[in-house]
Amino acid sequence: SYRCSCGALFRECEFWHGVARRTPELGWPVDPFRTNFWSTYFAPTGRRYLDALLIRSLRQTALTRLRDALVSGLPPLQRRLVATAEANWALARAVLEPKGARVFVDTSRDHQRPKLLSSSPHLDVYVIHLIRDLRANSSSIMKNHGLDAATAASIWRRANLESERGRRFFLPERWLRLRYEELCADVQGTLDRISDFLGVPRAPVPEDFRSVPHHMVGNRMRLGGSGEVREDTSWKERLSEGDLATIARVAGATSRRLGYDWPR
Repeated sequence: SYRCSCGALFRECEFWHGVARRTPELGWPVDPFRTNFWSTYFAPTGRRYLDALLIRSLRQTALTRLRDALVSGLPPLQRRLVATAEANWALARAVLEPKGARVFVDTSRDHQRPKLLSSSPHLDVYVIHLIRDLRANSSSIMKNHGLDAATAASIWRRANLESERGRRFFLPERWLRLRYEELCADVQGTLDRISDFLGVPRAPVPEDFRSVPHHMVGNRMRLGGSGEVREDTSWKERLSEGDLATIARVAGATSRRLGYDWPR
C-alpha cells in the first residue's frame, strides 16, 4: 500500500526497480523492496544494545575515540561497518546516475551516520545539522507521539547534543548548522547558502516542484498539500504556560547554547 512520490505503488515503481538492478552491478546489492533498511542501516551485530555500545556516542569525545580505535582493530566488525557504508554509496550512485547528479541527500536522523559513512572511500561527506526551535519541535513530538512536555524536550536536547558531539569528528568546512526558521523565512537565500557550502551551482527555487516526477520516500507530506515552504507556528496555540515552563527547565540551556534567544 506504500506509494512512491511519483504516485505509483512503491513495489511497482520502475525507478526503484532500476535501483535494485543497478546496485548489484556496483558490487553492493541494495534491495529497496525489503524492510531491513535496505542494508544501509549500521547494525554490525544485529543486537540492539551491543550495536549501541559499539557505534553510538559514549558522550565523551575521548572515550568515543578510544572505543572507535578498539572497534577498528576487530576486522569482522570493521568489515561489516565498511560494507554498510559501501551499500549506502551504491544506493546513492544508483539514484543519482539516471539524472547525472552528484549530490545525494540522506535525511536520516541517526547521529552517528555521518561519521560511519565517512569510512567509505567513495563518499565525500558533508553534514547539515538542521535545528528547529525547542518549543516548536517539542510541540510536534508531543502531538505526533503522545508524549509529555518533559519527555519531548529531553528528546530534542539529546538529539541536538549528540549531533554537536558528532561535529567534533569533522573539519569545520564540512559542517553547516542551519535553523529551520531561517529556511522558512528565506528559502532562496538559505538554499543558496547550502549550495555554496556543498560547492554546487546555485539554482532557483521551482515555482511548482510537483511539475516533474519525484521518487522520494519518507514523510507523508510528500504525497500532497502545498509545495510552499512556510513555518509551522501552531505550537504557540498548542503549548500551555505549564508546558513552556517544563520545556525551558529541561532543555532551555541547550536552546541558548545553540543560538536561540529563548528562554530569556
